[in-house]
Amino acid sequence: MNKYLRNAAFLFGVTLSFVCGPALSQKLTVAEPGRLFQYSPLYFAVEKGYFKQEGLDVSILSVGRRDLAMKAVIQGQAFASVHDPVEASLAKSRGADVKLIAPVVNVAALWLTVDKDITLDSKSWRGKRIAIPTPPNTINSIFLKELRENGWVEVDRTTYKMKGDDDPSRYLRILYGAFGTELALMMNGQANMTVALEPTASVLVVKAGRHIIKDYPAVIGRFLNSTINVTAETIKNDRATVTKFINALTKAYRYAAKHPDELEQVALKWFPNTDPTVMRAAIQRMIKAGSFPADTIFTKESYYKNLEYLGLGEPNHSALQIKFEDIADTSFAEAASKAYQ
Repeated sequence: MNKYLRNAAFLFGVTLSFVCGPALSQKLTVAEPGRLFQYSPLYFAVEKGYFKQEGLDVSILSVGRRDLAMKAVIQGQAFASVHDPVEASLAKSRGADVKLIAPVVNVAALWLTVDKDITLDSKSWRGKRIAIPTPPNTINSIFLKELRENGWVEVDRTTYKMKGDDDPSRYLRILYGAFGTELALMMNGQANMTVALEPTASVLVVKAGRHIIKDYPAVIGRFLNSTINVTAETIKNDRATVTKFINALTKAYRYAAKHPDELEQVALKWFPNTDPTVMRAAIQRMIKAGSFPADTIFTKESYYKNLEYLGLGEPNHSALQIKFEDIADTSFAEAASKAYQ
């Protein structure tokens, strides 16, 4: 190439860089069932630029339900989804080749939150009403286990009685409804009890004078509550992008675990209508529970713990047939964990 051609090529390259600017980030969508406080570590990774450091432009799309979030991934409308891994296992049982690749919530982040006159003695539950999201879900399974272990027997799907007590005025009534309605039912006095996520638990404690009588993270231990899910095809065809995604998440988790004040600030930004006092209480409770993961590694035991509780409420659920080895891919998390020690 003569010097005139070399100069022309150089000038063309310079001009192109000015016109086009730096290389664009790869755009990815993560589908979520709804904007949930427990997904704060994922929001932290977005807000603090961890994905951008990996050349990824990640946006979060709320689709209304966890089955729709999973469907968005299967149909190629989203790169990944975030929700209970049971939804991925259910999809797998129906023939979709999906994989769990990272945790977002590592414990059963739920608290039995009740009126002041209710205690852990389940006799105090007589004649009360508990608000629970319509099953199948972990909340329902956990509370059904609670009832069985405390001598309550089913009258019908929404009514339980203490064994031997046939007085309907002392029956416990379950108010099933959509996720999120339990707060309103508690606040307006229609319900006396709920198994609450955060920040609902802290709203009820701080703003409504209720109290927590059972800390399920402490009782149950490690529990794979929410995961990042992708298709096996994505892993096969675009390992580089999955690697970047998990690298970003790993670094974000590790930083957030050491800087809860910054995690709190991000949560306040993503949930601007939540009282800062409530938000602070919710963050502290989640951190104390070990809910927010400090790493992207997850275990077989935590997956099966989720299925164990699912089986209590839904013994014939098809997700129960899916083995950890068939749905989990921990290779990306393991590599990232070693790389960012």
